[in-house]
Amino acid sequence: MSALLVLTDTYKFYFCCSEVDMRKSFDGLCGVVEKYMSRRVEKNQKEVFIFLNKNRTHLKLLLHENNGFTLLYRRQRDRFTLPEMTAENGSIKLTAVEVLSLLNGLMLHHTQKRV
Repeated sequence: MSALLVLTDTYKFYFCCSEVDMRKSFDGLCGVVEKYMSRRVEKNQKEVFIFLNKNRTHLKLLLHENNGFTLLYRRQRDRFTLPEMTAENGSIKLTAVEVLSLLNGLMLHHTQKRV
């Protein structure tokens, strides 16, 4: 069983800012991570990479675990709402709550913590 099924902040979540061809699988998505997100997919790094297609109706999450890859694929009738945040190196870092909101089709907003 994959640890990905428990989406918590023990993972770092990176949303890819580039549109991705959803026909890509494990190796193709690893290439997107390296080329467009300036990162590497490595096992045991507790990093999850999130991809959307051009129409924003299909979403994939990629995680490399101890003994292989986990790929979660979600399709919905309505469009996923893009995060409204500033990208760094082609990706946006998200929290577990923001990822769950994205999966549920909720609007994500960047908020400032009150001091």
